[in-house]
Amino acid sequence: MDFIKYFLYKYQLLNGSIVDFWCELAMIIAENDGKNSISNRIQALNFLCDMWVAFPLYLEETMKITNLILDKLKKASRDHC
Repeated sequence: MDFIKYFLYKYQLLNGSIVDFWCELAMIIAENDGKNSISNRIQALNFLCDMWVAFPLYLEETMKITNLILDKLKKASRDHC
């Protein structure tokens, strides 16, 4: 992939609020509310971790999102998924 295309796609993902939407959706799925299976919850938590690896600076600048991700991971570890 062309280096410039990569940054253009990443820019569009971040400025189009797509990353925010994906994270919010994954947080809803990761919730232990009886609506989502354990498998789906685990996949959502893995996705949130992958998003943090892919967009570390963006998510760390958005403290609300990082705190929510950490809260979901802590709660899942207590719930034993």
